[in-house]
Amino acid sequence: MVTIQLSTGPCSYYDSGGNKPLLMIIHGLILQIGYKPLVTLLEKHFRVIIPDLPFSTEEDFSKDHTIENYTGFLVEFVKTLKLGKVNLYGNSLGSTLALSCVLKEPKFFTRIVVRSPFYSKELLPFQFRNPLLVSLYRKLAYAPATREVVAKVFFRRMAHYFTYREKSRELYEQLILAQDRLDNKKTRDIIFDLLSLDLCQNLVEIRNEVLILWPDSDRLLNLKGAGRLHSLIKNSELYIEPNSHHCIATVDPRTLADHIIEFINK
Repeated sequence: MVTIQLSTGPCSYYDSGGNKPLLMIIHGLILQIGYKPLVTLLEKHFRVIIPDLPFSTEEDFSKDHTIENYTGFLVEFVKTLKLGKVNLYGNSLGSTLALSCVLKEPKFFTRIVVRSPFYSKELLPFQFRNPLLVSLYRKLAYAPATREVVAKVFFRRMAHYFTYREKSRELYEQLILAQDRLDNKKTRDIIFDLLSLDLCQNLVEIRNEVLILWPDSDRLLNLKGAGRLHSLIKNSELYIEPNSHHCIATVDPRTLADHIIEFINK
């Protein structure tokens, strides 16, 4: 891992090095360890860079943990390293940030691969889009007396929607719920900001080439969102993954890598 200084504080990142085409991976709630099988395959074709998002580190971050501020953080990261034109891949929260980066500074990015991007709260199950329930979650999640219990219930309920396969759910909980991150205010902040997000009106402005990957058995985001996103982004391709789920840990890394490699190298 390498560390650089940004205006918001230090940023650590993984860099495989080399003179190959550049691919930046934006992780979501699954941290870098969850991408290791995929990265091992992609490194054969790309220089892979993965910055640590602020919620996932112990480093200070001088701004609120919101999608807008994380987008600025990632754009500054690309500018500071003078990476030139960057290809992007993101999963879930990471793909939301990838789309947001392209909307903010399209000139720094070339081809974009997004998998299960959250771009509207209308894609979510009822309990995560209902404003009264979300307001209650938020209130209890920040109250000292209830926040740890509510965090466990909230995250485990969300984990239920990521996959129905027991082995994969256990892996998901190890990656996300471990390391005492249930009571992490930074994680709560970014998730509740995400739940209020709606990019629909802005996505029509994207002119970069985008590959949309959408699991056919995604239980967190409505499958109808795949076609809607495809229609909003003019230069996009859509592939529905058969027998696949939201969590990156459930995906065959070889199949996913093949899609990414073929799209970026075409």
